[in-house]
Amino acid sequence: LVTTGMEHPGLVVPLAAAARRSGAVLRVVDVGDGSGGLEEVVRTACSPRTRLVALSHVSWLTGAVLDIRGAVTAAHEVGALVLVDGAQAAGAIAVDPVALGVDAYVMPAQKWLLGPEGLGALWVSDAARDRLSVVFSGYETGTDHGWDGALTMHADARRFEASTHPEILLAGWAASIEWLEGMGWDAVHAATAAAARACRRALGETDGVQVDPPLTSGSGLVAFSVPGVAPETAAATLAGRGVVVRPLPAPGQLRASCAFFTDVDDINQLTEALQSVVACYRARP
Repeated sequence: LVTTGMEHPGLVVPLAAAARRSGAVLRVVDVGDGSGGLEEVVRTACSPRTRLVALSHVSWLTGAVLDIRGAVTAAHEVGALVLVDGAQAAGAIAVDPVALGVDAYVMPAQKWLLGPEGLGALWVSDAARDRLSVVFSGYETGTDHGWDGALTMHADARRFEASTHPEILLAGWAASIEWLEGMGWDAVHAATAAAARACRRALGETDGVQVDPPLTSGSGLVAFSVPGVAPETAAATLAGRGVVVRPLPAPGQLRASCAFFTDVDDINQLTEALQSVVACYRARP
């Protein structure tokens, strides 16, 4: 199994558990801030024994849009499948698993798609579907259930559905997606990218604040830091001023999430609150 060194625990923890369960080796590769090409990096990490390459479409740490096509090219050379975590991508940037060439693409409801917590979606390519074993199964895995546990599995990705559907939550997510589609995905994606650019520009003009790489990205995530102030301290101080940002693990960044509804007043509130953080830090003896 191959993954990158900047993955969310929601991806790398299950990968490590799968490796322990199956006796596989989990190989973690360094991809910097995630903005560079991945074809050679992944090719170097892969071998004929590689079964899966799993990585994010957009890094939760830096906001970089990863080179998925490059990773796919290298992985498919050795027959490995490619799984993409779209948690920070779907709803914020254009997502087309077929065009990317991936074998499986997963996403949660509650982030950029504005749905309820407790839901997620899995897309599996036709070519990969029959290569994947159903590990967890239940009533929704198929039809024609027998008293001995036999069943006819669904022909599509529904075969990987193990539990009954939360109908109320599904209605909520369907409503949010319909609302977003009504605005137009291109418009949503463009406005998200524009908000992130405006935020990055404003942070760059704020004394005592450092905008962290990548300095350009099409995602809605903006990584920054306040040198000399611990991320948790800065985030707590900002929260006290009505601004919520995410403190991140090493290298010690903060992260702002800018969506299509983020406006200049929101960005000004962030920069003004950060000025208070910087002033408090500098006033310390």
